Amino acid sequence: MSTSLPSSTSSPDSDTASNGTHLSSTTAAVTIVTSKVSRSRQFLTIWRPRVLASFIHTAPITPIVAAVVTVTTNPGTSSSSSLSTFGTAFLYLVVTWIALSVIDLILGLSRADRVDASSYRQLKQRYQLLANQARAQAALPEITELLEYEGPQWVTGEAYEDLWRRIHEAEDYSIRELEVGRILGLVDSAALRISDSSMRDKKDLTQKLTDARDAIVKNESDVKMAAAIDDVVLVWRAIHGYRDDRWAGIRRASNSLMLTCAVTALTGYGVLWVVRLIGVARTDLQHASVMMLTGALVALLNRLYTQLNSSTVVEDYGLSLAHLIVAPLLGALAAIMGLVVISQFRNQTGLNVDINPENLVTAAAFGLTPGLLFDRLKDHAEQLKAQIQSTSVGESQN
Repeated sequence: MSTSLPSSTSSPDSDTASNGTHLSSTTAAVTIVTSKVSRSRQFLTIWRPRVLASFIHTAPITPIVAAVVTVTTNPGTSSSSSLSTFGTAFLYLVVTWIALSVIDLILGLSRADRVDASSYRQLKQRYQLLANQARAQAALPEITELLEYEGPQWVTGEAYEDLWRRIHEAEDYSIRELEVGRILGLVDSAALRISDSSMRDKKDLTQKLTDARDAIVKNESDVKMAAAIDDVVLVWRAIHGYRDDRWAGIRRASNSLMLTCAVTALTGYGVLWVVRLIGVARTDLQHASVMMLTGALVALLNRLYTQLNSSTVVEDYGLSLAHLIVAPLLGALAAIMGLVVISQFRNQTGLNVDINPENLVTAAAFGLTPGLLFDRLKDHAEQLKAQIQSTSVGESQN
C-alpha cells in the first residue's frame, strides 16, 4: 500500500498571487508614507513662516516681560552657583518668549492685516482696481502671491514696501491704456504733487508735464501722443519712486529702533540676574524698581506729549509705537544711571536707592534724558513724513 506524500512546491499561479499581494501591500505602505511626508512638508511650509513671524514680533518685549515675571515669581536673591543662576535666567527668557509667541500666533497679531491694517487694506483696494486693467495683468500673479504670503516680512515691513513698489509699477505701466480724459487728470494730479514737493528734479518733471499736456490737448500725431504719454508715465514713476524711498527710510528707522529695544531690554534683563547673583538685598531691589518705574513713567509721559505734536497723517510702519515701547525702557535705565552718577559725585560708598523726594526727583529728571535721542529720531522721521505728505493730494497713504 503506497502513501502519497504532500507536495512541497506550490503552483505557479499561487506564487504569482502571493507576489502580487506582497507588492500591493508594499506599494500601499509606500503611498501612505509618502502622503504623510507630503502633509508634514506642507504643514511646515505653512506654519514655519507664521511661527517665525510671531517670534520676531514678540522679541523686543520678551526680556521686559521676562524681567517682570522674574521679579514677581522669585523676588529674592539667588543663592545658587553662577552657572545655575544664568541657566535659570535663560530658561525664564525662553519660556516667556515661547508663551508670548504662542499668544501672538493664536491672536494673529503678526498677520499682514494686523501688523499694518491700514496699509494692507489700501493694498487690497489698489489690487482690485488693477485687476480691471489689461496692461496690469502680467504683474497680477506676483502681486497676488505676495498678498497671500504669510511670514516675517510683514513684521519687518519689507512685504508692504515690496508690494507698494510692484503696484506702483503696474499702475504706471497701465497709464498707456487709459482714455485721454483720465490721462489729463493724471497730468494735473502729478503737477499738484510735484509743485509742493522737495524733489530735486521737479522743475524738469513739471516741464515734461506741461509739454505732454499741450501735445495731448492738441491731439497731435500718434508718435507725439505716444511720446507725451511716455513722459506722463516717466513723471509718475519718479513720484512713486520718491515716495517709496521715503517709506523705506521710515521702515528702516522703525526696525532699527525695535532692534535697539530688544538689545537694551536683553541687557537690562541680564543686569537684573547679575544683581540677584551678587546678593543685593530684597529691599534695595524693591527701591530700585520704584526708581526705575519713576523714570519709565516720566519717559512715557514725555513721549506721549511729544507724539501729540507729531504728524499722524502719514503711516509710519509702527515707528510711533516703537517709540512708545522704547521710551519707558530707556527712561528706567537712565533713572538708575542717574542715581549712580549722583552717588559718585557725593562720594558715597554704594548706590543710594532709598525712596525719598530727592531720589525720586533725580530719577524723574534722568528719565527725561532719552527724549533728547527721540527728538533727533523724530526730526528725521518727521522730515521723511513731510516729504511724503508734500507729494500727496487729499490722501494719507501711497
